[in-house]
Amino acid sequence: MKQTSSKPSASRVIACVAGGIPADERDAHFALLSRLLTEDVRERLASPNGYALRFDGDMFDDIARYVSNERKCCPFLDFVIEVASDGGPLWLRLTGPPSTREFLDWGMPAIR
Repeated sequence: MKQTSSKPSASRVIACVAGGIPADERDAHFALLSRLLTEDVRERLASPNGYALRFDGDMFDDIARYVSNERKCCPFLDFVIEVASDGGPLWLRLTGPPSTREFLDWGMPAIR
């Protein structure tokens, strides 16, 4: 029996896919991202290869919508949504291969 691994490749290229998000959805996507990073985020923690962002527990739908679109244009990113019980906080972790944090700093300055 052949065993497969779901471990991400260390050779992933850090690059956005032009047109990954359909043109008619881009404005709404970037408006959502801007609001999440400037108004809704409660805490930011940097890690060597990305960020962890804390939001109020009721932000799940917006975070899921953001991740659903962002993974189309940034397939090198790993996303983890951690939801606490009893309406507690929600954490979004964005990580990837080496230099991902620097790329996020450049492409999403408000993430810092």
